[in-house]
Amino acid sequence: MEIDEQGDRGFVAEETHAQILVVDSSGIAEHTFHFCTCRNAASQVQQLLEAKLFPASYEKIKTVFSFKVLDDYMLESTACKTSGNAFWSKLQRRTDNAFTSDVPVGLEFLRVSRCWRYLQIRKWFGVGYSNSSLKEGELALFCAACPQPGINMPAEWKTDSRSWLYRRSIAADGFFSADHLKAASKSSSLDVPLSNGEGYMTERSAYEKHLNTATEYPQASKSTCHQHRSVNNTQDKGKINIKIVLVLRFLKNEEESFQFAPAH
Repeated sequence: MEIDEQGDRGFVAEETHAQILVVDSSGIAEHTFHFCTCRNAASQVQQLLEAKLFPASYEKIKTVFSFKVLDDYMLESTACKTSGNAFWSKLQRRTDNAFTSDVPVGLEFLRVSRCWRYLQIRKWFGVGYSNSSLKEGELALFCAACPQPGINMPAEWKTDSRSWLYRRSIAADGFFSADHLKAASKSSSLDVPLSNGEGYMTERSAYEKHLNTATEYPQASKSTCHQHRSVNNTQDKGKINIKIVLVLRFLKNEEESFQFAPAH
């Protein structure tokens, strides 16, 4: 340790270095990183973030992702519906189009992309630096199309003689369902939600309570139509591996504009 003339800073003679895999939109490559080891230096994680590199872990860092590649995937997955596997395959070909099998497989990519998306959402809603717990639905955009008394429907809609204008309609279709299959028991405890009721999905405990009290009406007979899976999948058979089945149901209600209900 060498001390400068002011006596409040110093550095280690032997630099801290590490071999780290860098994932960028231009390709995937391994680089040697030399971290600052001054006495008042920031942590390795903070140094990487200041260099616009997102580490896949906070201890024994082996892989980092550039902010650019995470932004690119978030845009492609939203606008082009690109899967994580297809996006990583593109990065492999951009790195080595002849021998893609020699390019490392991104085991941490999907997990890191989820963290990145969640951090971006918190930033967009102005709670990026808030340590307090968020309220239910605080990370969801206001829906101007949803019935809101006093905004896009009369405040006295309950006493309106034209009751047919506020009639409730329920739609159940294969395109409106979201089957969340149960993860393996070994990893289920590690599959935790980054936001629990803060966005567009209902809070987990409240939904499980609803499932315990809701009545499910099984279909009397299977459809004979070829490949009509949206109907046949509603049968109880095979539901043992399904964790959550959701159908978006719009309710013209004074208290709430929509709620999630189990598929019937």
